[in-house]
Amino acid sequence: MGNEILIKDFLEFKKITNKSKKGTMSQRSLDLYKSNLELLAKDIKKPLLKATEEDIIKSLNGISQATKNNRLVIYRDFYKYHKKFKIIERLKPTKNEVDDIKYRERVIT
Repeated sequence: MGNEILIKDFLEFKKITNKSKKGTMSQRSLDLYKSNLELLAKDIKKPLLKATEEDIIKSLNGISQATKNNRLVIYRDFYKYHKKFKIIERLKPTKNEVDDIKYRERVIT
């Protein structure tokens, strides 16, 4: 099964099952999921279900911690759906408190 189909199936599932206060997952969120999964596929140059933990780590190099965390949430969700969670189970988003504090200070002041 090709990456496009895997991503499409996953997004259809998210669209139906992910509920928020407003109802279903927003189109903006779905688009974000799609673009991040397409970036991963492009970076690793192989079928997404053949990715390794090392492939995913390499794809996350050179980006901000906040972006890494967002992508990890999406990747973990994708691999759980496809029952390949083992690929990514040890990679977890981290809280970058320094950036979080700077962000709050900037927003509050």
